[in-house]
Amino acid sequence: EAAARLDVEWRLARHRAALDHVLTKTALAKQSKEIYADYALRELPIEEVAEKYGVSRNLVSQIKSRVDRMVAAVEAEYEDSRIATDYKSNGRVTNDKTYRGGLGFGVDAHNIC
Repeated sequence: EAAARLDVEWRLARHRAALDHVLTKTALAKQSKEIYADYALRELPIEEVAEKYGVSRNLVSQIKSRVDRMVAAVEAEYEDSRIATDYKSNGRVTNDKTYRGGLGFGVDAHNIC
């Protein structure tokens, strides 16, 4: 049970770090960041967010989906980096992911929106 709890804590920490990376270190437009924060993090109703920023509900939904995909991509890079570290430490890969040389975030993770 302790191992399962630690795994959950690790996943949450990795997700928070990836979200922070996307919202602070990518070329995501400021308004897109604000829309995402209001809708996904502060859980404001989609209608309220759309009205506040003068955009359609569809655009609010698209921004949330795009940012969620960016966060997932960064999380995957973190996982790849962990696997690479494991490989460097013990000389073997623990699953079928390949070592890509650290956190080389791709164009897709940086240039959405």
